[in-house]
Amino acid sequence: MVKNMMKILLVVAGLLYMSSCTTAYAAVKKSKHPDKLVIWWAQWAPADGLQKVAAEFAKAEGIPVEVKQIPWPEFQIKAFQEFGNKVTDFDILIGDSQWLGKAAQEGWYVDLTEFVKKGGVDMSDIAPSISKYLCKTADGKIWAAPCEPDAIGIVYRADLFKKHGIKKPKTWYDILAAAQKIHKADKKINGWVSPAFGDGDATTMTYQNFLYAFGGKWGNVKGGKYTAKGVVNSKEAVQALDFYKKLLATSSPELAKAGYGGSLEKFTNGSTAICMTFFAFFPGIAEVGAKKKWDLEYMPIPPLKEGAKAIASLGGQGFSISTKTSKKKQDLAKKFISWFNKKETQMKWIENPGCFTCSKSVMNDPKYITKSPYNKAFKESLPILVDFWNIPEYAELLNAVQEHLPEAMSGKKTSKRALNDIAKKHQATFDKKNK
Repeated sequence: MVKNMMKILLVVAGLLYMSSCTTAYAAVKKSKHPDKLVIWWAQWAPADGLQKVAAEFAKAEGIPVEVKQIPWPEFQIKAFQEFGNKVTDFDILIGDSQWLGKAAQEGWYVDLTEFVKKGGVDMSDIAPSISKYLCKTADGKIWAAPCEPDAIGIVYRADLFKKHGIKKPKTWYDILAAAQKIHKADKKINGWVSPAFGDGDATTMTYQNFLYAFGGKWGNVKGGKYTAKGVVNSKEAVQALDFYKKLLATSSPELAKAGYGGSLEKFTNGSTAICMTFFAFFPGIAEVGAKKKWDLEYMPIPPLKEGAKAIASLGGQGFSISTKTSKKKQDLAKKFISWFNKKETQMKWIENPGCFTCSKSVMNDPKYITKSPYNKAFKESLPILVDFWNIPEYAELLNAVQEHLPEAMSGKKTSKRALNDIAKKHQATFDKKNK
């Protein structure tokens, strides 16, 4: 699931490897070639990578593939609008995990359950967290096949840690202590930065890491009934939000209110020691770090304390097939999806900037860890991933969090009051759903 936040990849210059040969469609043009397989995705580096590997599929199968890239701010709107047509321009949509419930309810996506069961994709080779959150709805039906997984992780300046005599962090308390020590020693250096404000789902997906670390969650589901009251605003949730605010306090007031773009800018300009964000941003960060000769370390989201369970926010998108395209195109789409998820294709896929794999066999290949400095941390992140809601009401739930959490982070409300406001709105949404 990532998300609307990924639009910021286009804002921070130099953080992406943008292709000069792939066309980005701000105003999407209809495809006229009758045999062409058309894929819609957001405008970013992995879409360039997909076009590159798809060229090999076209060469081998004689089926041309076009990856149309749409700017992130417009992607969901244009995709959902396209489903209002009798026939969609795309045969495959690479959409967020959070869209699954809505798309399934509206009948937009082809049910891929039988296709997968018959061997279309070897789900036994797919990381369980990806299968659960990126591909399925709560009823176990599969509406998306693995494409681009993502996770929130941490990158930090090991050279600054060494300068201040700080050991390699293992827990959230270690991270907080390091951020506080570095910022206290030099006010010009921010201890911590994360996309805590704005940018679609930034606040929600960053806070979620702390929510689960402290033992909280977004709600309870029992007997098909959803409950938010007393859960979203639990004491664990309050503790999690208060802890997050302590980390944000190790930054300048301006930086503490940064979104995805602002947090990346402040880390890559050398003014910050620790950054928490999605792995999809790490290729650009690694490039900047290499040029500036920094010693960067990458790590998965840590547990609250040693021996505790760590939980990280999931991001990414999966392949979904439109119900509003021909049966022939649907069959071609399935053929492409099967080809893409083969190990030999995945080994080529991960050679491209920002392109991650869902395949356990690929990640267990000795060559995988050597491909990038952050691949090891990404692999370690997959078993601990959780997502936000992917039920049809997800947008309503997300908006409530995005509205009220920043009020606590900015000091306008206490953590408890902000979480009470979220719980109230979530419960109202669930009350309608539970009828």
